[in-house]
Amino acid sequence: MPHMSAVEADEALAAERTALSNERTLLAYTRTALTFGVAGATLLQFFEGGLLVEATGVICLLVAAGLGAFGIVRFASVRADIRSRRVLGRAGDEEDEED
Repeated sequence: MPHMSAVEADEALAAERTALSNERTLLAYTRTALTFGVAGATLLQFFEGGLLVEATGVICLLVAAGLGAFGIVRFASVRADIRSRRVLGRAGDEEDEED
């Protein structure tokens, strides 16, 4: 096992924290989408309040689907960015500062 300098170890740990943060964010999107989905399904299944209740239930289900899809797309995008920065090393940081 090769010996890592303190800077390399800090960078490796920072990259790992970033990846774990991305996973936590995906779980938060998933949890929120499931909450909206359950709320929408509950409104549609158990309440007979007319058009308003049905519309609210359908909107909750659509929001759930949108949040779930957005969370997955965002997770994949950020994961690709994290992986590309690991490959590029610190050179990618200098490019971001110029933008």
